[in-house]
Amino acid sequence: MSDKTSLLWQAVALGRRLFRFGAVGVVATASYYLMMRLFMNLMAIPLAQAHVAATILSLLVSYIGHHSVTFEAEGQHPYYFRRFCITSAILFCLSSAFLWVATTGLMISRETAAGMVALGYPVASFALHWMWSFRAPSAVGDAR
Repeated sequence: MSDKTSLLWQAVALGRRLFRFGAVGVVATASYYLMMRLFMNLMAIPLAQAHVAATILSLLVSYIGHHSVTFEAEGQHPYYFRRFCITSAILFCLSSAFLWVATTGLMISRETAAGMVALGYPVASFALHWMWSFRAPSAVGDAR
């Protein structure tokens, strides 16, 4: 197989993975929205508590989807889930810090800053999950 053919197949594989990543993201987002509606409207749970519960449930949906569909990892849930949670927490902190700096320090409008996060977050999320969260443990004892 030539180098060009190999690169083409790698690009196709990356495109498929990006598509699966987006599909899982849509399902996780929809689960958040539906859980919020259920908790607030049918169960009369206050907004803040509904948000926390829906966020946790949508993160579980996201983890399960990315583990099995996007990155096709096998088993080792304690290893992958711990990394997924660390990555999600880092992304949350970074996006929160960015919003604060952008709106208070750089005087960027809230709408523009939120749009920047909405565009940048999925890119950063894909890169971090691909390169770290769902990277298979090495034989050197990475699975601790």
